[in-house]
Amino acid sequence: HLRTYGKKGNGRGEFNAPLDVKLDSQGNFYVLDSGNNRIQFFSEEGEVLKIWGEEDGLILNDPVSMAVTDREEKWSYNKKNMIIVSDNSGASLKRLTGNGVLTAEVTGADIGYPGALFAYIALDYYDNIYVTDKKNHVIHKFKSNLSYITSFGGKGKDKNEFIEPRGIAIWRRLGQVIIGEKETVQYYLIGTELQNVKLESVKGGVYVSAKLTERSILKVDIFDENDNFIRRLNKTGKKYGPGSVTFRWNMMPGLFENIFKEVDGYKRKQNYALDEKVPAGKYKIRLEAKPTYSSKKYFTDKEEIDLEIKENNVVIEIKKSE
Repeated sequence: HLRTYGKKGNGRGEFNAPLDVKLDSQGNFYVLDSGNNRIQFFSEEGEVLKIWGEEDGLILNDPVSMAVTDREEKWSYNKKNMIIVSDNSGASLKRLTGNGVLTAEVTGADIGYPGALFAYIALDYYDNIYVTDKKNHVIHKFKSNLSYITSFGGKGKDKNEFIEPRGIAIWRRLGQVIIGEKETVQYYLIGTELQNVKLESVKGGVYVSAKLTERSILKVDIFDENDNFIRRLNKTGKKYGPGSVTFRWNMMPGLFENIFKEVDGYKRKQNYALDEKVPAGKYKIRLEAKPTYSSKKYFTDKEEIDLEIKENNVVIEIKKSE
């Protein structure tokens, strides 16, 4: 035993049903003083540095958990001062600045999960937010600004299923995730997934779009029916996401297009207007996404779309390959 802090009460440095404690990169710590609807910020020695609550304009109502990060955190890509709080008995998530100012709020209804119970919170290297939901037996994932990314899981005991997930912890350096549920603990590595892959035919070409669930190294390549590489629609090695991405394949003369060609042994981007139509025929568009850390050596998500082009450059068939 090294130290004991506080006593029951509502004064400075006192607590009423404290439910969560988090450390920052300097050894200071935050206490979620739930019964007093506030957050207290202490130095390593136990001196109260700041209190955020109703008197400071921060309205909390039965908060249950929180996560914090700061600009000095070594394993944080964005270097932000940020506090995430599960409030209203778990009915909402709130994003606060490092000074306790509310900047965003989201509820389960906002993401298609009415009545969600946000339990515990963890942050990854990119400051994406992971929250357990005991009612729906899933994990919700948000960007650092509380923009919704995806949810995974479901009630059950099979792979990628949970029974009342509760605690969650992430080793931010390598993206290792531990999720505690009602009776067991599960271990994951942060990967990436291509969702909502679509191809839209437009005048003079097509749009290729997808949603990425994690920051990823993405390739969008075109092949002919004999599997010969034709061109790449995006910049080689560039990182995208999380979120939606869209690329255009122009097929008509005079349209400006980014095309990657072999120059001096390297693939380089050259911007120029097409001088001829894309030949009629069958083509494949392949998307490949790799995580930028964590599981990049183990998990790659791939999707493929088949299409056929007639002589007038009209796409007559679009289908997602199995």
